[in-house]
Amino acid sequence: MRYRTFVKTGWQVSEIGFGTMQLGGCTGPTEDHESIRTLLTAWENGINFVDTASAYGDGRAEEVIGKALKKWTGAPIYIASK
Repeated sequence: MRYRTFVKTGWQVSEIGFGTMQLGGCTGPTEDHESIRTLLTAWENGINFVDTASAYGDGRAEEVIGKALKKWTGAPIYIASK
C-alpha cells in the first residue's frame, strides 16, 4: 500500500480509500457482520482512510464503522465524514 502525508498533521494516509455508501444499504441489502468483516480485511491490507456520511443509511454506515473500530487493534484509521 502506498501512503501520502496529510500535510499539517503528518498522518500517513493510504492512497486507496474505502467508501462506505454500500455499508449503509444505499445500494441494496447488506449484513452488518459482512460489512465489518470487509472493513477489517481492508484495514489488515493497509487501507486506513474511510469515507462516509450520515446520509448513508441514515447513519447506519457510521454505526457499522464504529462496530468495526471496536474490533480493530491495529494502526490508526482516518475517517472523513460529510
